Amino acid sequence: MRFTFFFILFTATLCHLACQDTTKNKNSEKVGDNKTTLQDTSGITIRGDSISYINWASENEIIGLENTAFGDLDSMIARRYIRVLVPYSKTYYYMEGMKTYGLAYDLLNLFEKELNRQLKFDPAKVRVIFIPVSREQIVPLLTSGHADMIASGFTITSERKELIDFSTPTVTGIKDIVVGGPSAPPIKSIAYLAGQHVYVRENSSYQSSLRKVNDSLQKIGLEPIHIEFTGPYLEAEDILEMVNEGLIPFTVISEDLGNGK
Repeated sequence: MRFTFFFILFTATLCHLACQDTTKNKNSEKVGDNKTTLQDTSGITIRGDSISYINWASENEIIGLENTAFGDLDSMIARRYIRVLVPYSKTYYYMEGMKTYGLAYDLLNLFEKELNRQLKFDPAKVRVIFIPVSREQIVPLLTSGHADMIASGFTITSERKELIDFSTPTVTGIKDIVVGGPSAPPIKSIAYLAGQHVYVRENSSYQSSLRKVNDSLQKIGLEPIHIEFTGPYLEAEDILEMVNEGLIPFTVISEDLGNGK
């Protein structure tokens, strides 16, 4: 696999956690002065929250996706569950046998422990529920109230900030890089990308980067890059494997993934 670094691809700011922008949602819960009814045996009902929770089994991380709720952290604590959307990915969340692994899984388990410690809940009462979905579903499910948070290493973009709130960035200054397969032609400058076929997920930050590169190519009279879309269920590491096997010529990934950091 050949990694090609370019100044023409753009610096990214990555954020592992994102939340609903409750200030933009008129149906947001109001928790605090409102009376809250907790029913730990048969479920939890919160005034202003349409979710009726059953007793969750630790293995069941999908139940409740059909329900909707909006609210801030106080509301999540009151209902005892924080629903987190994650991509099924070797980087963020995956399972081998009965064990679960991944960056999002590890970080959010630490978050759960720290939250319960600060609330002086012993044993722990607030649980993080992981809901693995494809990336194309993540933002729509969050903004429609089917989850409370995203943990997926989202690049912060102006378009996404219109829809959701981001946590403090965990990584900054990351650059996008072009990766070429064994049979792909060498790329020495932006001009060499003209007319090439580059594969990325639709509506990803990589697609936005390529569009900006195309604007630059067209300004100097060169053919634009042909932006091709992979399936929505493929993660960056899956697309990299396809490049490495020579199934597709080029893709774009963030520098940290390309270096295996």
